[in-house]
Amino acid sequence: MKTPTSAGLLVLALLTVLSAQQAAPSGEEVYVDRLGCWNCHGKAGAGGAGRMIAKTRLPLRRFASYVRLPSGEMPPYSSMLASDAELAIVYRWLDGVDAVKAPLPITITLTGAPGVLADGQAKAETEIALTAQSDGAQLPSVRYRITVLTQANAPLANLPFEGQRGGGDEWSKVTTDQNGEAPLSATAQAPPARLRIALGAGKYALVVEAIDEAAPASPVVVGIGTAIVKVG
Repeated sequence: MKTPTSAGLLVLALLTVLSAQQAAPSGEEVYVDRLGCWNCHGKAGAGGAGRMIAKTRLPLRRFASYVRLPSGEMPPYSSMLASDAELAIVYRWLDGVDAVKAPLPITITLTGAPGVLADGQAKAETEIALTAQSDGAQLPSVRYRITVLTQANAPLANLPFEGQRGGGDEWSKVTTDQNGEAPLSATAQAPPARLRIALGAGKYALVVEAIDEAAPASPVVVGIGTAIVKVG
């Protein structure tokens, strides 16, 4: 049996890279073919039965949360139909206001219980595990942010919760601001690991972003993950 030559290995490597690039859908493919957004919002997001979403002024976190947990007649779209990274590709294709790196070099996954029972209490505590995986890109200036929104897509302000950094045992206490946002105690080397939060009855969208602030005046979203939490 012949040993593959270095040239042959190089060809195989190039074919693998090309295959991976071809596998990634474009924003238009996800928007038109996968989700059918054009039926209401027009083929380029210019509007129709639904609102205009081209050049949306919504930040990516609000755009993603609304797709996952809409407040109007629009049906919710789960991650089985389009991943968070693919929503970021759609958002970039629509020329949203946030700067977004495509494809996202950091994949954020939020995993929690499918439902939380309040057991007659005003609030119920839920814990969500986070994983943040990098494609190998060197991003020393990354910070993480969480946004919590209600089913009406309204920010949940002044919400206390605890976050744990990957590789550590300590929990740090944080409170969301008027936009329902709060920084997470994490770095590129030690991304978030877990969140612990108490919520009243209802449905909520939680969004965690990785933001590259190498240029502080123009931060770039380099990762996003969403989770829908239901409190009974």
